[in-house]
Amino acid sequence: MMTVDAMTVDAMSVDWMALLIGLASGAVMSAIFFAGLAYGMRRALQAAHPVFVLILSAVLRMVLLLGVGWVVVTLAGGWAFAGFALAFVILRFLVLRLDLFPPRSGATS
Repeated sequence: MMTVDAMTVDAMSVDWMALLIGLASGAVMSAIFFAGLAYGMRRALQAAHPVFVLILSAVLRMVLLLGVGWVVVTLAGGWAFAGFALAFVILRFLVLRLDLFPPRSGATS
């Protein structure tokens, strides 16, 4: 039988420093990820073989994002993973809502 104490989560059980490390590193890596996406799309639109450019861009961005995420989680723990993922979701939302990477002049939308 569970007691009330076993079911409560103490606010101090959160590793706030690891969460902050995850948020900071996740925000930086997410910004690089989305900047690379914008750059890769621009290059693909000008390339003779756009599929190759898109695949290469996607693979490089995913390997970099997941590799740095793995290092952060390995060094800082599970709360860093939560911060890293949360930062990615927040930055994705901001990039889509704020249109941080507008098309170049002369492009039609």
